[in-house]
Amino acid sequence: MKDEIALVGAIAVFVLCGWALISKMFKDNWPQMLGLMLVAVSCLSISWKAANLDRASTRDTLMVLGLLLYGLGTAYKVWKHRK
Repeated sequence: MKDEIALVGAIAVFVLCGWALISKMFKDNWPQMLGLMLVAVSCLSISWKAANLDRASTRDTLMVLGLLLYGLGTAYKVWKHRK
């Protein structure tokens, strides 16, 4: 079950990062863009490991869940305060 949570969470974080990188609503600077790109790449790695090796670590799962909650909260804030 932990592997499935890590897989779905990592894909969701990857999608949120992609949305933030191409969205005009999220005003980010270069360090933020680079950070989002690195998070997206790491989530691809975690999702591949969870899907193919069936052994996502507890650390990976907790990190993905934390990133997912943070990303959803940020997306909600940006959506709520859009102009």
